[in-house]
Amino acid sequence: MAAHSLILMSIKYLLVTFIRTFAFIKRSWLQIKLYYVDLVKKEKSTLKLTSGVTTVMKACVQHVLVNTKKFKGTRDHKTIDIKRYKPSIRAINTECDIHGQQLKLYCPSHLMPCCDECISINHSKCTGIKSLEGVVDNTKIEKSTKKIDNDINSTLQILNEIMSNKSINIQRGEEQVDSIKETIGNYRKKINKHLDDLEKKLCQETDTILNQEKIKSIRFKN
Repeated sequence: MAAHSLILMSIKYLLVTFIRTFAFIKRSWLQIKLYYVDLVKKEKSTLKLTSGVTTVMKACVQHVLVNTKKFKGTRDHKTIDIKRYKPSIRAINTECDIHGQQLKLYCPSHLMPCCDECISINHSKCTGIKSLEGVVDNTKIEKSTKKIDNDINSTLQILNEIMSNKSINIQRGEEQVDSIKETIGNYRKKINKHLDDLEKKLCQETDTILNQEKIKSIRFKN
């Protein structure tokens, strides 16, 4: 039981450490996100300077297309024009299709993201309006918490199996100890019987020798 309590205390300590680390990562992730938002804003102002890069990229693509046909492994690969390419995963829309504003709020009554204009026009009577970013973060935290709970339950199940197996091993060991003691007792009986037989035989031989010596002594006197 002491070992089981020590293991549970170790798990709790690791869980607290994980939660603190997760909170630190979350704060760092928010700082990184704000940094990249600011970076994107700066990049929009310098978008006109990327025409040279676009030309280089087109040349690289052409080079890949030409060399793809030279190799046996990629000779049969089909290529399509970039304009005809349709991504398998739709890009996440961060702007309202109706009002063109950023989706910053979330309506729990209709389970949908909204902009400020949507809230004032279509969701003015809805309650519990929340920040969209907060809802996303809470969803991530809930998923992480659920995963932690599953990991803890799995660990506890393993510990219970270990303790159960330990009890079985102890019971098996006790049964084996009894069997070993019984075997030792049987050997002891056999050894005792052998010693008794040996003692009886030696006594008989001693008596025989003594009688023979007595007879010799009597004959010698006569």
